[in-house]
Amino acid sequence: MPKITCDLPQCPVDASVLKTFKQLQLADVNCHQPGPIDILLGADVFSEIMLSGHLNVSGISALESIFSWVILGKTKGISQTIISNHASCNAVEFELDKFWQLEEISN
Repeated sequence: MPKITCDLPQCPVDASVLKTFKQLQLADVNCHQPGPIDILLGADVFSEIMLSGHLNVSGISALESIFSWVILGKTKGISQTIISNHASCNAVEFELDKFWQLEEISN
């Protein structure tokens, strides 16, 4: 399977969130940046990969696993300004045709 899901997180997370856990060796040091999912594990192996370490600070959790520590929780993403433009160009012939149709109706 070439791709499990879209890049996660979907938008960058403020890296300062991770400062709370700076003493931990993270399984993914770039977990605050969008990136591909490397592996998808099912619930059947969850108890086999998770160890006893657990920290929770302001709704963000760090869980110890056989892969090192993983960060979970809800956080705000870095705000991004999105600029959207739309341009529409109609052919002169089309506009003239509409004009003459309107002229015919009013006469």
